[in-house]
Amino acid sequence: MIHSVLFVDDEVELSSSIMLALRNAPYTVETAVYGEQALKKLMTDQISVVISDMRMLDMDGNEFLDQAQKVCPDAVYMVLSAYSDIDSVMRAVNEQHVWRYITKPWQKEDLKLDIKNAIEIFEYRKAK
Repeated sequence: MIHSVLFVDDEVELSSSIMLALRNAPYTVETAVYGEQALKKLMTDQISVVISDMRMLDMDGNEFLDQAQKVCPDAVYMVLSAYSDIDSVMRAVNEQHVWRYITKPWQKEDLKLDIKNAIEIFEYRKAK
């Protein structure tokens, strides 16, 4: 199975740098600028890992994560954000079952390892 990772962030520069950093990865990388755009991708594409910002133009991260998990419950969810509202992040972790919180700026090798581990979790969930 070829895995897909979806990054949801309204910063186009961030999406470009992530695409560049992961260009040789053993999985496909998709991006979405808006939460609604990401939800549509989750409905049509097979996504293994979703990495979302907490602040987007059309909805906040918790709202997106809540809707996304209803559409794609088997995916592993992570948050990549510079947003420092710890209450919002903790809500995402506790209520939206976010597996990992990554702060911006991110480290390329750490991000690759987090994605690799998330894919392993996804495969474990699917094998059960």
